[in-house]
Amino acid sequence: MLRFLTLVFVIHCTGGEVLLRLKGGKFFNEGILQILTETGWGDVCDSGRESWTNIEGAIVCRELGFPGLVTTNFGDTDIAQLHPQSKIATRSFDCPPASSIDDCRITLSSDCERKDVVSLRCTIQSKSACKENEEPALGSCYSVKKEARSFAEASRDCGQKGGSLVEINNAKENQMLGMILEAYKAGPQMLWTGGVVSQILDASFNIWHGSQRQIEFLNGLDTAGAGQIPMGVAYNWKINVDTSPPTWKTKNLETPLPYICESKQADVGCLSDDDPEGLQYSGPANRDSRGRPCIRWSAAGLEESNPASAWTHNFCRNPDEDYSPYCYVDDSGEPSMCAIPSCGQEAKSNVIAEQFKCPKTAPKDVDICEAEEFLCGDGSCIYKGYVCDGENDCPSGEDELNCRRFTSLYVREPGFQLKANEKSTIKASLEECARECFYRKPGFCTSFSHRLGKDGKADKCILGSDLTDIDCVSEKSSWNYYTLNSTEKVKRGVASPSVLQGLRIRKIKETRREILEVKVGGAGWGG
Repeated sequence: MLRFLTLVFVIHCTGGEVLLRLKGGKFFNEGILQILTETGWGDVCDSGRESWTNIEGAIVCRELGFPGLVTTNFGDTDIAQLHPQSKIATRSFDCPPASSIDDCRITLSSDCERKDVVSLRCTIQSKSACKENEEPALGSCYSVKKEARSFAEASRDCGQKGGSLVEINNAKENQMLGMILEAYKAGPQMLWTGGVVSQILDASFNIWHGSQRQIEFLNGLDTAGAGQIPMGVAYNWKINVDTSPPTWKTKNLETPLPYICESKQADVGCLSDDDPEGLQYSGPANRDSRGRPCIRWSAAGLEESNPASAWTHNFCRNPDEDYSPYCYVDDSGEPSMCAIPSCGQEAKSNVIAEQFKCPKTAPKDVDICEAEEFLCGDGSCIYKGYVCDGENDCPSGEDELNCRRFTSLYVREPGFQLKANEKSTIKASLEECARECFYRKPGFCTSFSHRLGKDGKADKCILGSDLTDIDCVSEKSSWNYYTLNSTEKVKRGVASPSVLQGLRIRKIKETRREILEVKVGGAGWGG
């Protein structure tokens, strides 16, 4: 007989505890989704794929401690391969939209085919907030040190790097470290945490060595072996890995063990909802998306004509309308993208951190999509800028339903490129380019050029100037030139008052010369 289990947050002070984890992925934020039941860990499966959507994926990622969802899949995928010996734990997993995991209903059953086992890839917190080879999670930066050292030596090494031995405050963080260690392939050994326990006159003294705080979450640790001589707390992640969460064990402080360092994430600021590309970002981030330190812009080997070549700071910036702020990590002149979270994502990460304090009331519902995102019918989120761009980004294509086709409002002249300053060049599809031109603000745009990308390069778009009603174009076979049709010009009140409406340069192959042509009134082009 099937029975139903309503999940609750692991961090709740009352009620039953249910743990989730990701298993078998290359990185700690991806893998097969598993749930801990009375008989051990088992795969989450959705029979017939009838209940699981990206809504459930987003809720589960946040429950695990990640900011959100990247993608969800079923069966063997590039995210993770199914283990032939793993057991099936569920046959359905259903959550209402815009809910928390408290509202999800799970049917426990092994009656589900392996092709319907769920795998996830979750978003991670900003790697620009941590150093290289550190993993950002739960507001901290974690690093695994495989060299075996005594407790004192390990503590000293973490301190010299600006952190301390890890302090584990709840079951969720305990499980997160297990996923990080699996991705690190840390091996079967135990690892030092920052915990120290002792027994004096029948009284237990359990503290975190770095912060000197009392250990409140003991994770079932047996402290009976600790006497007046203090013992260290080791993380025992490989023991009973298929039947229980990672356990702890007391060890002699002189025992050489690998260890886990923890430091606080740097404050890198965030990207506001109205500036998703970070054009106005002026925060203190100075590491790229891999945690590598940025060098001064003036030492990056940029051309002297580039204004950024004179900058003496090493902060992430976006001076030329790229996809996100970036910096340079060497003098090759090759930019490296930074990972700056959106302010909406930052707020949700803070909510996750606050939940670790064991709130008395359930956390508020969290929106599935950010303010700058569009909700697809299957519960996935896409950037609003992708709506009506001429390409299906939602799985069912609802982002392109009932859209106005802006390219139909323009007249095409093949083989010509609009001459404009560099700031007017953007990466955009043809439909996006036409829409950007039509709705440009401030001012307006009545013409643009577009070039299709190839060999992995993005499409390029050049928007016409709003400072003049005369265009200058040159012949270039890979480009097309578009002008707003006369009907739309009249509608918008931008009919050109000038007799001279355009200049273009044509190449004559036979004579290897160029001729200048002009466009006068409605008569078209002529010499």
